[in-house]
Amino acid sequence: MHDLFLLSIYLKKWSYGDKKITFNYSFTVAGQYERFFVEMRVTPPANMGNELLSSVYYRAKDRLINQKDMELAPEETVQINMVNEAEIKRKIGVYITKILKEFNNNRKSQGKSRMITSRSLDFFYNDFEFEPLSDEIKFFIHLNRGMNKLSGELWEPAIEDLKQALKYRPEDIRVHQSLSLAYKNLGNFERAHEHSEYILTNDPNANNRINLARSYISMNAFSKAEGVLAELPEEEKNTREALLTRAQLYYKTGQNYQEILDLLLNEDADWLSEQMNSNWDFKLAENGINDITLWNAGTAARYLGIDRPFELTRRAFNEHIPCYFDSEAGIIRFSRWEIDSWIAIKAKYSLEGMHYKTYQENLRPEEILKAEGKIAPAKKIVVPENPESE
Repeated sequence: MHDLFLLSIYLKKWSYGDKKITFNYSFTVAGQYERFFVEMRVTPPANMGNELLSSVYYRAKDRLINQKDMELAPEETVQINMVNEAEIKRKIGVYITKILKEFNNNRKSQGKSRMITSRSLDFFYNDFEFEPLSDEIKFFIHLNRGMNKLSGELWEPAIEDLKQALKYRPEDIRVHQSLSLAYKNLGNFERAHEHSEYILTNDPNANNRINLARSYISMNAFSKAEGVLAELPEEEKNTREALLTRAQLYYKTGQNYQEILDLLLNEDADWLSEQMNSNWDFKLAENGINDITLWNAGTAARYLGIDRPFELTRRAFNEHIPCYFDSEAGIIRFSRWEIDSWIAIKAKYSLEGMHYKTYQENLRPEEILKAEGKIAPAKKIVVPENPESE
């Protein structure tokens, strides 16, 4: 008999037209951790709850049968016990009832309200449910909370839970991978790199070498990134992941990255677009980008044909326009060369989001010179001499 701990459920997506709802769920059984999903039609809450739990049971049984390091009897003899099943059913019933109430109200609102606020259910949220558990299950709960927050791009809260998970299993590679990702997205590349190095030291496979190379690239340690890529086994050097990482390195260092991207584009355009949308860094820190060459939001807005600097600032955060934001001073600045590269790459490789044109005619001569790192000649100020008093 294997104890199954259902950890959480998350409302992933819904369709008012098709009357369908998709839930993500996560569980742990026999030391294994699993995240999966189930799409279902809108029916009464009890029916949906039973369908969700059936999906969990089926997935857990499948996971046990395919577990490599455990000898199991045939499928029909695999026995699973869901811990606290009665309470879990009750919580799921309340949770789905709330969701369906919002779902049905929104369908009747004729588009006035489309969001559903009841999104997640953590089965061990209360201390009295969490504290009696074994350290193994506590580890999986913190790992799961961290992973859920990573999915929602809540980087700092994710780090807090992942740190708690690390206390129970300091050697767990998944936790180190997740921490590296969270720190990277916060711009703390040194901390991200610490976890990447740990991962490679303890699990020196090709994928972890590539991730370490990406970590070095994020830190502008380009020669070290080159060294890591050079150490890849010959059969791994031309994988898609390795080639994309080399293209990023070449982009940063002013080499011919487009040849590699074109090769990947011809091989699998959808994969390349997906990877670049989520992982490509448009910053060109080693190519003359510095305080002298950066534009303010007003100049960059005119260059992109945007009426107001505030609108550009909003788009910069929402659409990941490359920029430099000083949170303490509240100042955002832009590089012309990064903007030009961003526009060209988005268009050529079909990246998501709006596509832009540039309008150099909107710039003043001194702004063009500034982007090139040249200082416009200062205007000569003529100060009239005071007439001598008689």
